[in-house]
Amino acid sequence: MQEKGIRAEIDDREIMLKKKVVSAGKMWVPYILVVGDREVASRKLVVRSREDGDEGKGKVEGEEEFIERLARMLEGYPQQRLPLPCLLSQQVIFSRLL
Repeated sequence: MQEKGIRAEIDDREIMLKKKVVSAGKMWVPYILVVGDREVASRKLVVRSREDGDEGKGKVEGEEEFIERLARMLEGYPQQRLPLPCLLSQQVIFSRLL
């Protein structure tokens, strides 16, 4: 995905999947991809789209088709790499103490 200019993060934290999805929603992540053993074997992705809301929940797409669709959507936009590590477990946690 990075070769196509698509920024992505991997949530490799040791928490339940539901908490990861809720966390991504709070961070305004536009697409959530759940990749497990079945997805790796079939090369199909379960895509949850923030734009489509609940209608976009669990939409199955081919890996290459999804990446190509995102690349077309991003044409003409500036492409910058994320300044943070792509693994969430390696990112600094910013919090505000009260």
